[in-house]
Amino acid sequence: MKIKRKRYIVLEIDKVVDRETFHKILIDNILFLVGILGLSLALPSIVYLKNKLVVVRTSLQGLEIIRGVLALKDDLNGYKVRIIKVTGSFKKAKSICDSYKIDTI
Repeated sequence: MKIKRKRYIVLEIDKVVDRETFHKILIDNILFLVGILGLSLALPSIVYLKNKLVVVRTSLQGLEIIRGVLALKDDLNGYKVRIIKVTGSFKKAKSICDSYKIDTI
């Protein structure tokens, strides 16, 4: 069995948002730009949320898709999103969120 490699994307959002709302916004924008095939490759899920920081888990192939969606869309339904860091472990992503000082976008 092949190990599925994951990547954790640390995002900064300009407003506080709950997990379900941001997950729905992210999925809707991926579907709009790259379709159902791109969504099935990305498999995004919100694994950690702290104030204005969000950690999104995705597959290795989905990293490029999510980066592309965030680059093409200026804002996601009124939320300005910025990529802080991409890591290979959840522990490192969580420590980045805990130590990051939030600035205004």
